Amino acid sequence: MSKLTQKPESANAIARQALDKIKEIDRQAQAEKDKQLESLHQAREAITTRIAELEHQQSEIDVAIASITGKSPEKTKERRKRTDMTEARQRVVRWMQSHKGTRYSAAQLLAEFPELAEADVKISMFLKAAVEAGELDKQGDRVNMTYGAV
Repeated sequence: MSKLTQKPESANAIARQALDKIKEIDRQAQAEKDKQLESLHQAREAITTRIAELEHQQSEIDVAIASITGKSPEKTKERRKRTDMTEARQRVVRWMQSHKGTRYSAAQLLAEFPELAEADVKISMFLKAAVEAGELDKQGDRVNMTYGAV
């Protein structure tokens, strides 16, 4: 019997077999993903535990140094957490492009996007990539800089 003249029941059976096979492949893939995820969680936990151990050792070394020198060890300055501002920058550029012809100062942009102010973002550095890419332009001097969409 050719494929064109197959009975509907046999065509349905073939389709059902194909769907069952696809479901089995999906189950196997999900099981593999679950194993990988569990492995990653275990690795993360091991690293976290090791970091705690190292911090404890560091504090013990600091105490030993303090007992020898008579001075408390200098605390290392906490580094500011770096955040990827690419998404926020794209959002600001899209917003500014929707307001073509209007120029905005850094203060106006910080007022419009409070999350930038909370992250203590310097607008000139924040928009530098967009200006260099030609998406925005800037006018004015260092004190009176305004930005607008190209």
